[in-house]
Amino acid sequence: MEIPQEEPEDVTKVVTVPQFAKQTGLSMKTAYSVVKKMPEHIKVQLGTRVRLLAGPLDEWLKAGGTRAADGVAE
Repeated sequence: MEIPQEEPEDVTKVVTVPQFAKQTGLSMKTAYSVVKKMPEHIKVQLGTRVRLLAGPLDEWLKAGGTRAADGVAE
């Protein structure tokens, strides 16, 4: 008998920068530039790599991708 594998509800989804670029239609260079300017609560640093938290990223994009600190649209 095989037990179905369900994802626990508390697992946080992350997005790589290439996935972000593909989803938004940005070039890789532009995507990395945008990621550098994103609020810190969206980014997760894993060594030299950066991952983006999917939930906060979606909210940030829905809000127009603005930086709360200076109100500049990205």
